[in-house]
Amino acid sequence: MPIRINLLAEEQAAEELRRRDPVKKVAVGAGAVGALFVIWAILSIVRVMGAGGQLEKLTAQHEGIAEQEKAVNDQKKEIDEIEDKLEALHDLAVERFVWASVLNALQHCVVDGIKFDRITTSQKYFEKAEVRPRRGEGKYEPAESTEQIAFTVYATDTKDAYSRFIDALAKDEFLKSNLGEKGSVKLVERTAPQTDLDNPGVTFRKIVIRCVFPDKLRK
Repeated sequence: MPIRINLLAEEQAAEELRRRDPVKKVAVGAGAVGALFVIWAILSIVRVMGAGGQLEKLTAQHEGIAEQEKAVNDQKKEIDEIEDKLEALHDLAVERFVWASVLNALQHCVVDGIKFDRITTSQKYFEKAEVRPRRGEGKYEPAESTEQIAFTVYATDTKDAYSRFIDALAKDEFLKSNLGEKGSVKLVERTAPQTDLDNPGVTFRKIVIRCVFPDKLRK
C-alpha cells in the first residue's frame, strides 16, 4: 500500500485553529453588535428628527392658539368695558338728578316772611381713574366718580321765619327722600337786622340756607 504524506497538514491545522479561535468569534460578534447599534442609532436619530419636526409643528399650532386666545380675551375685555359703560349710562339716565324737581319742591316750601332773592346750584363730579394692576399684583378697580349736589337759597327774612323755612325744606317729600340721613339743610349766614329804606317801619335780615345732598358714587 502506498504511503501518502500531506505536506500541508501543518498549514491546514493552523487554518483550522484560526477558524476556531474564540477571539475572532468575539470580534465578529462585536462587529455585528456594533453594526446593529449603528443601525439603531440611525433609526433613533431619524425618529428624533421626526419628533422634532412634529414638536415644532405643535409649538407653532400652540402659539397660534395662544394668539387667538389673547385676541378673544382682549375682545371680551372690550365688550365688558362697553357693557359697564352702557350700564353706567343707563343708571345715570334713570337716577340723574333733575333740578326741576328741586324748584318744584321750593315753591311748596314758601313761608310767610321769607322772600327768595336768588338760588344757586352746585353739581360736581370727582373722578377716580381705574386701576389696572399687573397680572397677580393686585385687584382690578373700575373707574368711578363721586357726585356732589347742593343748592343755596339767598333770601330776605322779614319775620324771623328762617327756622320755619328750614323745617319746611327738611319736611318736603321730595327733598326729604333725596336728603336721607346723610344730607343736610343748614343756615350758613344770617345778617344783623336792617331797616327797609322804602318802608322804615320794617326790619329784615339776609339769610343764606344751604341744602347738601349725600354724595353718590357712580361707576
